[in-house]
Amino acid sequence: MPRPTSRPARRAVVPSLALAVTAALGALAGPRAWAWADARLALRAAKERLAARAWADARRALEPLTRDADAAVADEARLLLARAHLSEGRAEDALAQARATIAARPDGSAAARARYVEAAALAALRRFDEAARLLEA
Repeated sequence: MPRPTSRPARRAVVPSLALAVTAALGALAGPRAWAWADARLALRAAKERLAARAWADARRALEPLTRDADAAVADEARLLLARAHLSEGRAEDALAQARATIAARPDGSAAARARYVEAAALAALRRFDEAARLLEA
């Protein structure tokens, strides 16, 4: 009687399958779709580095993505970069990156999330009144 596949083995198969499907669709759809898939995979890898608390590696992976042609990718990369700076204890850099995210697309969904990162950076800099005003608005 065959043994059922263990959960860790299935968890390893799912990302590999997703990568293979993304690559296949990218190859069929053309270079623009391929670039989009590459950017999404790079964002995912950066998120994994953040989860592993490899702040410097995450920053190096995210910085080129902030200049991506796809606005959604660039916004997400800026936001994650701000979080990486904040997690690393670089509140001034996190504040600047959060404000850059908001300035790039003030009405975007990333801007709304960046306001919370901006408030956290202000709190880390002990500028509590500014953080409170930001969160009240």
